[in-house]
Amino acid sequence: MWKKLEKKGVTMEIQSNLQLYDTIINSLRDKFKDRQGIHLSDLIFCLGPDTKVLRDNLTWDTISNLKIGDGLIGIEEYPRKPVARRRMCQTFVTDYKTYNLPSFKLKFSNGQEITTSADHLWLCFTPSKQMRTWRRTDKLQIGSVMSHLCEPWEFMNNWAGGYLAGAYDGEGSSYKGIVTFSQKENPMYHMVKDLLDILDISYYINKSMKDCIVLQVSGVDNAMRLIGSIQARRLISRKSLWLDKEPRKARNHPEVRLVSKEAIGQKLLVSIETTSHTFNAEGFWTHNCLRKAYFRKMLESPPATDEQLMLFAT
Repeated sequence: MWKKLEKKGVTMEIQSNLQLYDTIINSLRDKFKDRQGIHLSDLIFCLGPDTKVLRDNLTWDTISNLKIGDGLIGIEEYPRKPVARRRMCQTFVTDYKTYNLPSFKLKFSNGQEITTSADHLWLCFTPSKQMRTWRRTDKLQIGSVMSHLCEPWEFMNNWAGGYLAGAYDGEGSSYKGIVTFSQKENPMYHMVKDLLDILDISYYINKSMKDCIVLQVSGVDNAMRLIGSIQARRLISRKSLWLDKEPRKARNHPEVRLVSKEAIGQKLLVSIETTSHTFNAEGFWTHNCLRKAYFRKMLESPPATDEQLMLFAT
């Protein structure tokens, strides 16, 4: 561990418990604020405080309500193999801070809007749409196809939600991102079917089972929206619906593109870090905000050159 950091005119004591993290960031910001090409916000990926994030109990909450230790749904930072698809994972908040930073307002083809810092990373499709890669907000092009799971849903705190929760907790199951409800053709079957139609959740009717009809909700986005909105506790607790699954959307869901990007000046933003370095914001897969892990790695191995030190600021 360094005892002192003396590079580019910055000198300070370094403690092993990282209590001087903010001091280092502020000192570097003051030192390099007038330098061209220096972006300290590379360390501080942030989102607007009202941005909704997906918790691991399939509910949505604003990022400003998160606490260290909260469980979220993330995605693998990088695929397991070069041609493999990323899989969803459980992730936990390890750091939370707020900053005033230059910000952008992003608008998407599905009508959603997000306030974000210039250097925040988003998972996007490459032009061929065969692969996905991380891109900074200020590098996104109008028309960029985003890696988008779903739009946030609301908890159905009403009779219909309670009826569906009881039906799926009693007669439902989940397997490989599919949710099924099995029942004989009786009033309960017709009620569940009618409620799915009202919620605009697509399903298939499978009559291959003897004396039983299966309503099959396919597409991880459809299945997660159904179980999350009714909060069917048994299926939620198993996490088998999404854990280690590819985030494949239903076929009838259109791709989501960036339609506008507007610089809106300094805004109060929230920065979090997670164990997977990823999470889902407003349905979009995004990189975690505060890269304390990289800072810690640099402390353990002091940079040999000024250029390496500039990783703090570029």
